[in-house]
Amino acid sequence: MGMLAGLKESGSCPDVVYLAPNNLPSEKSPSLETKVVNLVGRSDTGTILLKENQTITAVVPPVPLILNSDVAMLEVSELQRLVCIDRTIAVILLRLGRYAISILEGEKTVESKTGTRYVKNRHRAGGSSQRRFERSRDRLVRELFDKTCQTANELLPFSSDNLDHIVLGGEKTTIRHFIDRCNYLNRMQHKILDRKLVARVPNQRTLNMVGVEVWTSQITVFEYS
Repeated sequence: MGMLAGLKESGSCPDVVYLAPNNLPSEKSPSLETKVVNLVGRSDTGTILLKENQTITAVVPPVPLILNSDVAMLEVSELQRLVCIDRTIAVILLRLGRYAISILEGEKTVESKTGTRYVKNRHRAGGSSQRRFERSRDRLVRELFDKTCQTANELLPFSSDNLDHIVLGGEKTTIRHFIDRCNYLNRMQHKILDRKLVARVPNQRTLNMVGVEVWTSQITVFEYS
């Protein structure tokens, strides 16, 4: 948003194009737009392109923009308005042994809950002792997943109409196994964004700061002739 405000104040009027997630150009297309999208990565939130003189700025927004068309030429002021629309976003942070869940209205946390569940570290011994340890550890991991899923089911809106997006944070493999086991997230799969937040310690302090990260865009500037 700071970059967009700066454009408006400076009187700069770049051409603005929003490529919706379901209308990104083909990877094999020879266009400049395709080259830029391929370089910044194909996101499920789409890509905003600001073209001016010999510079193109690619902005991957934190959430998909709500438009009436798949490909839109926009004024900077209209783009500012679209980016500023508040959404209801659920954040679930998970690492083995700890979870944190919150509901955001814009960047503001309106509800949150954290918890811990003991999970043993990896066991390096061999033989039957290791197998018993692994079975015990797997049970503890399942209990953590189930507790996190239960908390999410209780805290978050049950109806997808009341929730715009879900953003998860943590180690990718852990998150993948958690989604597979959690019935609530299976029902809300269409709301889960691909991006993953950094969650070194899922606790209340992290939740208090997570709103800024959730609403951070990826910005890359390219020059061309």
